Amino acid sequence: PAGGKGEKLLMWFRADLRLHDHPALKYVEQHGSAVLPLFTFDPRQFGKTSFGFAKTGRYRAEFLIEAVDQLRKRLRDIGSDLIIREGKPEEVIVNLCVPQQSILAHSSCRAD
Repeated sequence: PAGGKGEKLLMWFRADLRLHDHPALKYVEQHGSAVLPLFTFDPRQFGKTSFGFAKTGRYRAEFLIEAVDQLRKRLRDIGSDLIIREGKPEEVIVNLCVPQQSILAHSSCRAD
């Protein structure tokens, strides 16, 4: 299993930007692993639907930017930080990881 003592885990935040009751962070706490938090702004979220409508409107985009900023502030308050990148997560994550590094992602239900 991922997350042995002293191992660094890349923690990919997707839609669940809470800290206080985040299941993956609880896992990290229980296993004594170091975590490198990551959020990616995926350009596919900001494209158009097959009907030509914006996938993410202006207000939703503003909300997301503010939520990511708040997550970064909360992480900094506890002595961590948030790596923020723009790009397809599957490419960003591969570029950030070193061989044999574990990736910890918590899945939450989403329509997309």
